[in-house]
Amino acid sequence: MKRLREARGLSLLEVTFMMTLLAALGAAMAPALAATVRNARTARAMIDAQTIRDAIDSFKGNGFSIFTSTGTQLAADQVEFLYGDGDIPEAGSSASWRTTTANDVNDFLEEHLVVNSFTGPFAYSTIASPIWRGAYLHGPVNPDPWGNRYAVNVVYLGASVNDVVVLSAGPDEAVDTPDTGNPLTAADDDIAVLVEA
Repeated sequence: MKRLREARGLSLLEVTFMMTLLAALGAAMAPALAATVRNARTARAMIDAQTIRDAIDSFKGNGFSIFTSTGTQLAADQVEFLYGDGDIPEAGSSASWRTTTANDVNDFLEEHLVVNSFTGPFAYSTIASPIWRGAYLHGPVNPDPWGNRYAVNVVYLGASVNDVVVLSAGPDEAVDTPDTGNPLTAADDDIAVLVEA
């Protein structure tokens, strides 16, 4: 009889109590876990933006003051925005990072910082000698942790009128930072890293 009682296992009341305790512990830990994931994603976006900024600084250090769509360094050919891979974030209070006009020249970060996609005598060169010494970034420019693209308002490189920043739309996936300003600071939960002009 004693052996039969020992082999019986847990009662329904004991199982219910243990399940309730585990559910309460899980509910108590969920906000802390969500905050840890959110902080890790924000930290990764900041590191990615700093890496892109450093690549642009190296690009400029090789003598480029502007990004161009053909490498000729003509003002009429100047790229206004460079983008990474990923989805286009929603327009929060600022749509300027995601909309373009007919006159805008926009391109991908990889085309300028990973590979020199332009060929011929004006492939990021002076007439006398080529000066593109990349790759300034290694590998593709992945989306931010929320799946959206990074953007850089490179049209203001070499000018002091507006700050140049590498921007991620952040956790809410909506751009709230204007593309112009001096100083230009991140709005809402956007992540912005300043590029030295």
